[in-house]
Amino acid sequence: IRDNKLITAESHAKAVNGSELNDGTHINYGYGWGENNINGSKGYQHGGGIFGYTTMGMYIPEEDVYATILTNCDCDSPGDVTTKILAMAIGKPYPDIKDAISLNEDQLKKWTGSYEFEDGAVRFITLEKGSLQSQREGSTKFELYALDKDYFIFEEGTISYRFSKDETGKRHVEMSNNGEPSKGHEIDKEPPAPRKEIQLDEAVLQTYVGKYEMNPEFIIEIRIRGNEIFAQATGQSEFQMFAEAEDKFFLKVIPAEVVFDKEGNSVSGMTLKQGGQEIPLKKID
Repeated sequence: IRDNKLITAESHAKAVNGSELNDGTHINYGYGWGENNINGSKGYQHGGGIFGYTTMGMYIPEEDVYATILTNCDCDSPGDVTTKILAMAIGKPYPDIKDAISLNEDQLKKWTGSYEFEDGAVRFITLEKGSLQSQREGSTKFELYALDKDYFIFEEGTISYRFSKDETGKRHVEMSNNGEPSKGHEIDKEPPAPRKEIQLDEAVLQTYVGKYEMNPEFIIEIRIRGNEIFAQATGQSEFQMFAEAEDKFFLKVIPAEVVFDKEGNSVSGMTLKQGGQEIPLKKID
């Protein structure tokens, strides 16, 4: 592929340089591969998987370095690990949370607020239990780790924020996502109120245990451990759910809700609410 022996240079360019939508918007997926950026070095990647295994391969043409991970687990994507290994191989390692420093409350509060980015996304920076949290509007919260008084990274290290103030005192932030920059500025918008959890008895949770089918290839299994309830979809990791009502639960790791179809102690199915969709699933076991 590198030397254009398998496909022509013209086809290769179409495969690795993204695509244009009908409205002219550029997307990073081309004819087979997606564009990526490893700390400023441009390349391309492709990952995938099916029941029992997951893969990710990345290539940086300028340095002529290729990294791939094949794993016999269909749980977590190896994308972050592949990215970090490739970054180290080309001499551009990402920062690590082991290098995080401690900042006092006043230093952290300096950056709390709401920021609107170039793509219209709004991210809320809040202070909780001694650390900053970042939450994209409509999504979940992620902890930020300080490497300097104005520089923070996410847990995986490939996404970072650098905060600043201009001469008027208005706050700004530059986000780097795998080397791709995006700028945000402070706006006047209140962060969403935290969702309230309730505790349910184990006997109530037990009524939800089982398998729920959307189709034969997509099943969500509900399990409990003590007074905690978990959901795991086909080919995905297990996530804890939190009760908002006796039959309504939400997830913290992704913006999703589950509402069970329940009459008395009998449960016939559930509805998964995610991304503006409401997906019914029938209980099969």
